[in-house]
Amino acid sequence: MNRIFLTYTILLFSAVNLFAQTWSIGSSAQVYPYEGAAGSGLDKIYVVKNKAGLTLSYESFNNDPISVYSFTYDASSEPVEVTQNGNRVFINNPQVNTGYFIEQNGASSSPVWIMSHTPIVINSVNADESLSDCDLTRLIIDFTASDLAYYSRSGNRYTIQRYLDVSYNTMEWKDKQSGFVVCAVNLPERAYREINISSPYCDTEFIVKGDQFQKFWNEESKVVSELYHAKAVTGKAVATQIVRDSGNELESQGGELSGSAPIDVSFSGYSNYPLTTYQAWQISKDISFESIEASYGETDLEYSFTDEGITYVRFIISNADSSCENVVEMFTISASESSLEVPNVFTPGASSGNNLEFKVVYRSIVKFEAWIFNRWGNELFHWTDPAKGWDGKYKGKIVPTGAYYYVIKAEGVGGKRYNLKGDINVLSTNK
Repeated sequence: MNRIFLTYTILLFSAVNLFAQTWSIGSSAQVYPYEGAAGSGLDKIYVVKNKAGLTLSYESFNNDPISVYSFTYDASSEPVEVTQNGNRVFINNPQVNTGYFIEQNGASSSPVWIMSHTPIVINSVNADESLSDCDLTRLIIDFTASDLAYYSRSGNRYTIQRYLDVSYNTMEWKDKQSGFVVCAVNLPERAYREINISSPYCDTEFIVKGDQFQKFWNEESKVVSELYHAKAVTGKAVATQIVRDSGNELESQGGELSGSAPIDVSFSGYSNYPLTTYQAWQISKDISFESIEASYGETDLEYSFTDEGITYVRFIISNADSSCENVVEMFTISASESSLEVPNVFTPGASSGNNLEFKVVYRSIVKFEAWIFNRWGNELFHWTDPAKGWDGKYKGKIVPTGAYYYVIKAEGVGGKRYNLKGDINVLSTNK
């Protein structure tokens, strides 16, 4: 039979010398090394499946005589029979659930403990509906297991915490797919009989395996639950402002989803279908949404905001019986106060420059209409988009230099009205 040996090196400092100590343990199966609890004084706990093929040896830095002692649950220690070969001693018939330490030249090593593992048997796992909600699901795990206990040289008792592998399916957002996809969740959990996990976003089975030692030896106990019908909902929301390319519209310093009205925004909402059966975009001037101005029951929405100030938009989802509701995200849209400025001179037909057209400078104008007249009251040009303007032409030709007249009627956010009249000077042109 092939034996697998695990070697662990301990450095021990004393007042008179420095020497290396090496414990070597072997078994017919792999040995699971475990760190001793703080304060236990143990450098290592070796967990073995059983005593079959168990060997333990100790190698010193020199050939001086080595004494080996064992201890169990109390503070007493007993010498053990060893075979020494040079600087190495072999413990005859090492025992499980026993600690060992050595003495050499009046110095003692930090002890090690050999523990026999007792398997955990997992009987069942189920979700407790009465103790679960939209955020957490309570799993009830029925298992049988005894304590894995070890002792310090002073007789203090410690236990090794067993761990279970809990796995189930849920849904997660994936940018690459631009949607929610089913994925597996694997959690190492302490072996408690009740475990809270994040509620899954799709129907799933719960699989429990354990413990970590049985996993190490490829002998895990495993149990699968009945199909769990999920109820939790999750989503993602995206808002993108549609930018207008207008050189005469004043920009706002308010940041994302803000600026000169109308603010045109494209909204997209996503959720963990088919658990999510209700989804809507809600619009309100109230951050608490006690008063909802509009609601749209679709995932994609394009909306133009024409009210001055702040408007709130949220994407809300719920399951079929509305037992789980989720406000996925809330967006703040801020429309600037309106303004409208009219130039009094421009130079149409020039080869370069920024004053080639008669254009207003504006912000948050939602309605607009403008006319250009000559001195005899004849209409030369008419337009309804504040981003556009008059190029100084009438019937395809640039008008003569001189004074012309404009009439502008506009409305800004908040209902502010503009009735503007005045003259505009057309300067030297290239006819």
